[in-house]
This record gives sequence, structure tokens and C-alpha cells, in this order.
Amino acid sequence: MGIFERVFGCKKKETVHPDLSAARAGDCNARFSYGKACICRSQDSAAIGEGLEWLMRAALKGHTQAQAVLGIAFAVGQGTPQHEDESLAWLLLALDNLSLSHQEVIRGYLDVLKGNQSYLERKAAGEQQPGTLRLKELRSMVTSDITDEVIEAEVARVYSLGFDKEQLRCLIDAFNIFDNNREPMETDSEEPSEQSVDEDLHEIKDKLSEKSMKLSTTFLRLRKLIESVDRDEIFSTIIEIVVKALDADRVQLLLNDEKNGKLVLIAAEGMTARNCRNTVVSYEQNCIPTFLAQPKFNELIGMPGFLGVKECMLDPRIRGLVASTAPIKTVLAAPIYVENKVFAIVNVEKMKNPDYTKEDQNLIATCADIAGLVIKNAKLLSAMTEELLSTKRNCEKQIKRNEDLNKMLGQIVPATFKGADLLESSVMKPGGSKCKVTVLFSNIRGFTNMLEHVDSNIVLEHLNLYFIMMSDILAEMKGTLDKYMGDQLLAFFGDPVAMPDDPLRAVLCGYKMLEALAKLQPQWEKEGKPSISIGIGINTGEATIGTIGSEKHLSHTVIGADVNLAAFVMAEAKPMELLITRSTYEHVKAYFLIEQMKSIMDKGKATPVEIFRVNGVKHGAIFEKAVNEIQCVNCGEKNGMQTKFCNNCGSPLI
Repeated sequence: MGIFERVFGCKKKETVHPDLSAARAGDCNARFSYGKACICRSQDSAAIGEGLEWLMRAALKGHTQAQAVLGIAFAVGQGTPQHEDESLAWLLLALDNLSLSHQEVIRGYLDVLKGNQSYLERKAAGEQQPGTLRLKELRSMVTSDITDEVIEAEVARVYSLGFDKEQLRCLIDAFNIFDNNREPMETDSEEPSEQSVDEDLHEIKDKLSEKSMKLSTTFLRLRKLIESVDRDEIFSTIIEIVVKALDADRVQLLLNDEKNGKLVLIAAEGMTARNCRNTVVSYEQNCIPTFLAQPKFNELIGMPGFLGVKECMLDPRIRGLVASTAPIKTVLAAPIYVENKVFAIVNVEKMKNPDYTKEDQNLIATCADIAGLVIKNAKLLSAMTEELLSTKRNCEKQIKRNEDLNKMLGQIVPATFKGADLLESSVMKPGGSKCKVTVLFSNIRGFTNMLEHVDSNIVLEHLNLYFIMMSDILAEMKGTLDKYMGDQLLAFFGDPVAMPDDPLRAVLCGYKMLEALAKLQPQWEKEGKPSISIGIGINTGEATIGTIGSEKHLSHTVIGADVNLAAFVMAEAKPMELLITRSTYEHVKAYFLIEQMKSIMDKGKATPVEIFRVNGVKHGAIFEKAVNEIQCVNCGEKNGMQTKFCNNCGSPLI
């Protein structure tokens, strides 16, 4: 007799494969029996696959047991892929036509499926009852009149989901529970002892099948527990597992309040809500749960992760725990450890069969161990989430402070410069530092006369419009605004970040300022508003740049002889005229139309100051390229702004 024949509970001399012709002719029971025989008895992979197809044909023809077996297969996912909708549809389809005892098994699987995280998420997302569409489809399809073409198409569709043929033999237990149509074994009326043995074997087999189904559903619930992160969901799942697995009528989960020396009931099954709220067990009440909650449990008897009335009765040291007057009683209990401390106690107060077994002990201990790991992970996740939220809040505060700081710095330096650039600039250093800069001075010509003849409010409004326009051009050219002095504007290029094209951008900035005013002057005259004309002076040289002032007011400014020279040149400029010095001219002569003017004497200088007037831009001058390139002084090669050494000759770029 083979191993599968022994498990299945039939004699080898019985017909192993039912009448195949009857199955092919459409007999529903024959199809189920033949499919079962192929799956349970065959050692050939192809035959096992064939058995699954016949099982599908029987289920589609309306065979209730075949439908139930398929539903369990899709629920457990052994030999078949786990498929929530397929499982729900087949189990619900079979439910109404099964006996009451078998309906309990089906409902157990349905309860587990409906408690899965994916099922709850789909429900929360507003999806119709998961599995409903598939169930509706099956109900319209599964009839005794279903055609073979429809059956074969559906078999091919479901079979395409993927199956592990070698693992399909796990369905033996499902067959044994739901197959109530097994033919009786051949018996000899003159040998009652053989019939008695056969009945005993069937009884053992049924018990094993029932135990296997219970373990399968327990496994699914344990997986749900492992996936849980919500505290209340974890507690309710622990209670559910113990109630279902141990056939318990009353179970409690007691939180260990070690600081106050008591156990507090936080979840229960088989108790009223009022009793749950009022149940507290003090350490002084000597009982099994309080004993498990204290370190003396392991120190005294070194028990495994459970304790029950049987163990207490066998050990005189703890026999008194059974006769406790505590508000709750105990048949079997287990501690839940989190970080080597007792976090809670799972307490079974009533069981249908209080004569618990070794399997029951192992099950409650395993459940408690898994629950401890899950609670630890949930606490870590909660702590990490809180830390992330705290970090987010701190970052938001820092961002707000940075924005305020940037707003303050924006009044001193151009917004185009990055924070990293500012760290190396004179803005962030105490005192001052000398560096090469190009200074731009501008002044409104005839401003005093304007004040005498035009209403001061109109002048102020006009002046604000002028400075806004000039500041926008300055920011566009990446210049730094130093200050406004009445009708004068002081700006410089070269700090906080020095670039090789600082003189070029300064002159281009002055030229654009004149262009912008030239476009507005006709409009102002047409509107009867005073027209603004300016003179601009630019000089390149060395200056001291730094932050000066008091704690209440700071100013980032530039000072030095070359700054004064720029102001001197500006004073010589006529309305709408841009004058530059020799030091600036040498940097920009390739880009602008420039005319040398008569040299002028500056007090304090021994030699005349050469000045040049910028009349326009040379045809074909490309400023964007010039602004974003550095020319090598050794070979003349153009290089990118971020390049440290010349791409042509390798010389360092200055």
C-alpha cells in the first residue's frame, strides 16, 4: 500500500482511478473523483496537472466540494498562487451548499481573508466588496448546463495563473474534509474486526484533517499579525489567534504595569465591555498571570514560555496559584516579552476542552513570541515616525530662519549668489578684506533743481521707480548694491564672489541703465512728469570690503582710493553719459565702442586720470559667452567658468 493510499484511507485493491469515460461524459462526481485521484495518488507531474483540470471542470459544473477545495487552495497559496478574489469567490460559492460543520470551516477561512491588510486597504479605498465581481461571474457561469467550450476556456484562464504541481498534494487534507461521497471500503461481514479498524482509521484521518485545517487558518492569522503595525490591531489579532486555535471561550490580554505592580486588561474575548474596563489584577493577588509577569517566574522554575493549571498542580512550589482569588481564572497563559521584559500576558480562562495538549502549549507560546517581536517592531516604527516628524518640524523651522536670513542678505548681496559662495565672501567674515573690484557710481543730473520745482511726493515716487529699475538691472548683471545716497547709487562687482568678467558686467550694467532710461524719457515727457537723466562713472581697482556698523545696524560696504576715483569720474560725466577709467577700459575694449576723452586731474594724484566714454556696443559682441568664459592669459584659450586649469595649455586660470 502506497503512502497516499494510507493517508487517503482506502485499500489498494479499490479502483484508484474512477471511470474516466464517465468523467468525460460530464458526470460531475466522476470528474471530482478522477481529479482527486490524479492529485493525491499519482507520482507523475503531468497527471497531477491533469487532476487539477478535472477538479476545475467539476467545480465549474457545480460540484460543491470541488469549489471548496479550490477556494482553500487559493487562500493558502500552496501549489497555487495566493489570489484573494479567486479564494473569496469560490468559498462563497460553495458556502450555501455545504453542511453546517463544513460551513464553519469555510467561514474560518473567510474571516481570515477579510482580516488581511490588503482586503482592509481595498475596502478603505472604497472598492466594492472584494471578490464580489468574480463571484457574480462564477454564479452566472456555474450551472449544470454549462457548455464544454466555456468550461475549457475557464480552465485555461484559471490554470494560467500558475501552479506548482508538486505542491498540489497539500490539497489531500482539503479533499478529506469536504469529500463526503467516498465509497465504503470492501468489507467482509464475517470479519468485524477489520471493519472496526477501518472505522478507527477514518476517525483518525478526519481528526488529522481537521487539525491540518486549523493549523492552516492559524498560519494565515499569524501572518496577519506579523503585518500589523497598529497597536489595537495587534492586540485584537492576538486574541483572535488564541480563541480560534485553542477553541477558547474566554481569553484576555493583560498589560504589565510593572511600575505600579499590576496587570491591566486591554483586550478580551467572551467578556462584557464593562467587565473589561473594571478588570485590574494587582501583583499582590497571587495567580498565574501575576506570577508570569514577575522575574521570579524564570528564577524559580525556569519554565518555557507558558504556564497552566497542569504545571501548577505538578509543582508544589506554585500549586497555590490555582486556588487564587484573583478576578480572572487561568487554564493556560503565556508572557509576551518585549526587549527582555514582560510586556503583557495572554490568559486563556475558558476552553471547550480544558485538557490542553502539548500542541496547545506550543501554539500559545509561539503566538506570544511572535506578538513580542511584532510589538517591538511597532514601537520602533512609532519612534522612528515621531523622530522623522520632529526632524521635519526642526527642518521647517530652520528653513524659515534661513529664508529670513536670505531675505536680510538679499538686501546686501544679489540673490543670484548661492549660500556656499557667501561662506567664502567678506559678507560672512568679521572686519574687512582687500580685493579687486569694479565700482559703479551713478547720479541723477539736475536733481536739486527738480526738488525745487516739483512736488516732493511726486519726486519721491519718481525716485523709487528709478531705483527699482536700476536695482533690477544690477541684479540681472550679478552686481552687489552697496547703498543709495540721496540721488546717487553705489554698486560694485567682485564681491561676494569674484569673477574674471566683473569689469565687463559692470560696464554692461551701466550701459543697460542708460538704455532703460532713454526708453522711458519720451513717455515721462508725454505724461508731464520730470525726466531723469544720470551720469555714470566706473573704475576697476583694489578696495577694502567689509561689514561695518553696530549690533543694531550693519552695513556691507566698499571703501578705498579706487572707490573715490569712480566717484570722481562719475562727477565728470554729463547727463546720459558713461565714463570709465583706463583700468576698466583694458578689460572691455573688445566689446564696446569707446572714445578716449581728455584726461583730468584728481586732487591728491600726481598724474592726470585717463577717462573713456562708452558710446555703444560693438557689432557682433556676444556678452553671454564672455560672461560665462575665462580666457587663459598664457595661450588665449576660452575656458568654462568652473575650469581651474586651461584646457589647452594646462596653465592655472586666474
